[in-house]
Amino acid sequence: MIHDTLKNAGLYTGVSPVIAQAFEFIAAHDWAHMAPGRYPIQEDAAYLNYTTGPLKNWAETPFEAHKDYLDIHVVLHGAEIIGHTDTAKLLPQTEYDPVSDIYFLTGEGDPITLHAGQFMLVFPHDAHKPLIRPDFYDGPSVKLVVKIRMDAL
Repeated sequence: MIHDTLKNAGLYTGVSPVIAQAFEFIAAHDWAHMAPGRYPIQEDAAYLNYTTGPLKNWAETPFEAHKDYLDIHVVLHGAEIIGHTDTAKLLPQTEYDPVSDIYFLTGEGDPITLHAGQFMLVFPHDAHKPLIRPDFYDGPSVKLVVKIRMDAL
């Protein structure tokens, strides 16, 4: 897991050319004037989902994890808590769905607050609990989630 600000994104572009391309794609668009939806970055290897919606309660939200994709969560407006822990520390709650590349887990993890302009990069071993409402923010989630296929790294 990597947690940092977009202004420092250049520090992580050496991890993979596709990660570099994703951060370049984010920087190249004025998201305040873009419509929510799915945006291709590199054919099926990488795409971006721009979403808005309500934030959830910590206790009601399970951890999730992926096997085929890593995520880059970027908060555009407001704030969001994303829970984090290693998948090995949790118990599976559902079977892995290969079509959606997701499975859900239960257990304890650490809350990490993302403010506007910050991102969290999560790998398949990083269980995460996104879209959690911080006590100090009652607005909607306005965020980007980049999905990068692991075999494209």
